[in-house]
Formats: sequence, C-alpha cells, structure tokens
Amino acid sequence: VCAPLAVGGTPGPDAVTGLCLWVFAAAAHDPRYQITQPVSLSAPAGGSVTLPCTFTYPREIEPLQDLRVYWRRGGFNGEFIYNHTERFTHPDYGGRIVLVGDPWGSRTASIRIDRLRESDASEYVCHVRVQKNNGKWEQWRSNLGTNLTVTAPRLTDSTWHPEMVTTGAADAGRIDPQRIDTVHLVLIGLVLVLSKAGICGLVFALGRRLGWDHGPESVTEQVSGSDALSASRFELTSLALRSPPGIPGE
Repeated sequence: VCAPLAVGGTPGPDAVTGLCLWVFAAAAHDPRYQITQPVSLSAPAGGSVTLPCTFTYPREIEPLQDLRVYWRRGGFNGEFIYNHTERFTHPDYGGRIVLVGDPWGSRTASIRIDRLRESDASEYVCHVRVQKNNGKWEQWRSNLGTNLTVTAPRLTDSTWHPEMVTTGAADAGRIDPQRIDTVHLVLIGLVLVLSKAGICGLVFALGRRLGWDHGPESVTEQVSGSDALSASRFELTSLALRSPPGIPGE
C-alpha cells in the first residue's frame, strides 16, 4: 500500500514511478526544500545496499557557501551515523558506509552500506543542511525515512575467498575439465606401464622356452663343444688323406 507524500506537513498523492516516497519540506514549510527517499528496501546479510536520497532547494539561495549531508538511523529523531563533510561514521558502520551520491552536482546524497549485518535493519533518514548565499543556514530531512530489512544471506553461484572457491547448487552437477585431463593422463600412464610390463614378461617367457635361460656359461660350453667336434673331424680327414706307411710317394 502506498503512503501519501508529506510536503511541509500537508498530505498529497504519490506519483513517482509507482514507488511510495516520503518528502519533507524545510522548517519554514517551503515546498521548494524537499528530500525524496524510498519507503522500504531489502537486502541480504553480507551484501551491499544503496540508500537513495535526492534533494531540491530554490535557485535563489545559490551559490551555496556550504553543503552538508547527514544520515540518521532510528527514524526522524534518530542518532547520526554519517556526515560526509566532517568525515564522521558511527562505530557500528566503521569502514562500511560510502557516499555514492553527488551533493554539489546532481543534488543526490545516496550512501551505500557494505557487508550488511542483521543489526543494520532500521529506518534511515537523509538530512541536508546548506549555507545560503546570504550566510544563513537552512536544513531539512525526510519525515519518514527508508525502512531497511536485512534478510538471510543469499547463496551465489561463486563466492570467492582468498584460499578457496565456494560454488552454489547450480554448479553441483558440473565436472571440472582440469580434473578430467588429470584422470586421463593417469590412466594413460598406467596403461603404458602395464603394457611395458606385459611385453617384458612375454619376452622372458619366450626366452626360457627357447633355452635362453642357461646363461653365458652354457653358451660357452656349446661353442667349445662345437670347436672340439670340428677338430676331430679335421684329424680324421687328415689321416684319411695321409699315405700308408711303407709306400713311397711318387
């Protein structure tokens, strides 16, 4: 349900792109001093959220001598948590608030809160204070701020950490190509080793069957036996060719 706008304390219809917004005029009820914020936002714990804030003021007060942006939590009279001019950040938000708006250029005072915590859930009010060209100060803020709801942490497809990667459910069925390549290399190496072992075993068995297992001494004995047999044959041949005794040669 959309809530009505409050301009200088007077309710009116809301017609800003379907968003329910609250606007609060200056203390003097001048509708030219306005601040626009969304009624509510939601973001998961551990993430970031931008709290939008745009403001307007009459041109006749320019050039401004000073412009300051404040943010409160806890509603209209809540405590200050941020002041960009004085570089103040509440200890609960130390290092987690960044001004993403451009107050002097586009008249935006949006901030971003990083590393959201459940305790950050609150109503945030944008507060602007300007020093006009005549030296006088004027300030205004939202009547009702932005209600921030911090939800449970949201799982992402890939959350990177310094030493590990956590993947979401969408990646559960995926297979790492590097792992596949490593497995293939290991299997190929194992097949090569087994093949080499099988070939060596086959050669060894064949050698034993052919009598290669007698060693070097057996080979020497075989060679020596062959030489002795050849010598005997040579002697027999010589005796056969020799002339019988008592018969003179021609």
